[in-house]
Amino acid sequence: MGLKFGVVQAPYLCFYLFMMYHALGFVFRSNAGVSGLCRQQVRGSYFTQSRSCRLQHDATKSQTYLSRKRLIENGNRPKSRPVSMTQSDEACESGELPFTSEYHTPVLCNECVEWLVTDPDGAYVDGTLGGGGHSLAVCEALAALGGGGRLWSFDRDPEALATATARLEKHQAAGRWAPVRANFGGMGAALAAAAPELFPPGGAGPPLAGMLLDLGVSSHQLDEGARGFSYAAEGPLDMRMEGPGGGGGLTAEVIVNTWEADRLADVLWSYGDERRSRRIARNIVDARPLATTRELAAVARRGCKSREEQTKTLARVFQALRIAVNGEMEALESVLTQARQLIKPGGRIVVLSYHSLEDRRVKRILNDGNFEGEAQKDFYGNRIAPWNPVSRKAMVASKEEVEKNSRARSVKMRVAIRTDTA
Repeated sequence: MGLKFGVVQAPYLCFYLFMMYHALGFVFRSNAGVSGLCRQQVRGSYFTQSRSCRLQHDATKSQTYLSRKRLIENGNRPKSRPVSMTQSDEACESGELPFTSEYHTPVLCNECVEWLVTDPDGAYVDGTLGGGGHSLAVCEALAALGGGGRLWSFDRDPEALATATARLEKHQAAGRWAPVRANFGGMGAALAAAAPELFPPGGAGPPLAGMLLDLGVSSHQLDEGARGFSYAAEGPLDMRMEGPGGGGGLTAEVIVNTWEADRLADVLWSYGDERRSRRIARNIVDARPLATTRELAAVARRGCKSREEQTKTLARVFQALRIAVNGEMEALESVLTQARQLIKPGGRIVVLSYHSLEDRRVKRILNDGNFEGEAQKDFYGNRIAPWNPVSRKAMVASKEEVEKNSRARSVKMRVAIRTDTA
């Protein structure tokens, strides 16, 4: 009997061929293998790894960091999930994170140095000196390499500069390190004034081999109530990075006591992602005048139904005000824009961010070369960008480091290499 085929059977045949196509595609994709997993025979269970495969995966996991770096050095860009770093695991085994001080505990310290320092004779910049932990680690690495590498560290907080200078006195005496009191938003002009030798007459191209930016506030600034950064400590509504009496005249007290409700709500929404921004802004206006962090916290937590909601709301409100007072987003966009003129081809930029507002800007500029998120392309459709990110997703701290330094919980580290285009 011959096979009869008609219009009625056509849909069933199409469906059968469609399912066969996807089934075969799944098998071939599975058999191709994925990083960290072992191939399974098609007849076996692909999703259940054997004991030997799990052991192989565990053994290769510790090589993730170095393997990734070798890929980048060979000109390849790895495609993977967020990286949980292993260097910080080793650092935690001693019971203390590296380069920790009473002022501040640096996050992902070893990882920053590994990615940043590539030229023993290069010029480097730490845009956020803070307690000096990252700068000290970079200087130690440069000293170990035995070259003529130098580091300039920026900060606008005189207290941070004094604390870090004491820690880095040895490297300053050796001519390896120099502090710069300035906001990194004006890095180009400040660096030219502090180190004119990097910008010879006639120009010799971008001078830097690498730039490190550890965004946000330091642990010491949060812990010191007199600075006004923390809702958990009594203090004046100041929040200036330069410290009380420094910087411009704008303080958190000026914002909460003089700005209109709509403008205040926009700050809470734009810089804090606070969904109750308008209600909180109205409550602040009704409660004026406010003079201390505790008074502001009492107003901001109104209407919160749980302790957890109170904590999150207060964190968002204080973050938004701090960003507005210090112009943090404007400074970040400025330094990221200047970085392409300051870092030479092959140089690195390493950025640590702690909330989505920062990370979104960093991600876009490093992936696409602008803050709009639209990469330029040449006539043939090839991507043109000044940076080559070393990974598609941000690197994160290990579980061990987070347990010893809670600030590392939210960190995202992005690294990119300066290209010779754009």
